[in-house]
Amino acid sequence: MQSKAEISVAHRSHDMNKILKANETLINKYELEMYTGISADSEAFIDFFCTYYKEMKKEILAAHRRIGRATIGEIVKELLKSDNKYIKFKASLKWPELPSWLDAAVAVVLRDAGAVPIEADGKIVIAPVG
Repeated sequence: MQSKAEISVAHRSHDMNKILKANETLINKYELEMYTGISADSEAFIDFFCTYYKEMKKEILAAHRRIGRATIGEIVKELLKSDNKYIKFKASLKWPELPSWLDAAVAVVLRDAGAVPIEADGKIVIAPVG
């Protein structure tokens, strides 16, 4: 099983240690501590993101099950009805100020869950998984 630290950095790069060694000056002090430190702040940050990703996945799959076969856009619209604080947080992140797209998160969660997109009536739709 992966550690919290491995989970938290997995989405950033599979070669993070190599990048850190080669480019320490390109990463600010806070980011460097987040990748390598074990302070209480780092642990809280990692705990937040572990919970955040688990909650996002749970809510995305639940929204998809509620509406059935749908496009990514339709799933996002259903997801935005959620009262889940992690969904509200994700939805509040605005591109390009922060590199975070809710539709991309939905697509990745569904792909990782084994969803298979199909073409129907000129649209790409996905049936709920599991």
